[in-house]
Amino acid sequence: MMKSVLTINGGSSSIKFALYDVGEPLKRGLHGKVDRIGLSGRRRNPRVRW
Repeated sequence: MMKSVLTINGGSSSIKFALYDVGEPLKRGLHGKVDRIGLSGRRRNPRVRW
């Protein structure tokens, strides 16, 4: 089973996240962001790469 690290960065109106496969070098897999939380015109932008 591959080990992974989840990172979450929360700001005042956005959340960004990424899932990294542990290895040399780290490899980013699933990642994305949600912008404009609490404001009109909220956007989601998830990306998947395996």
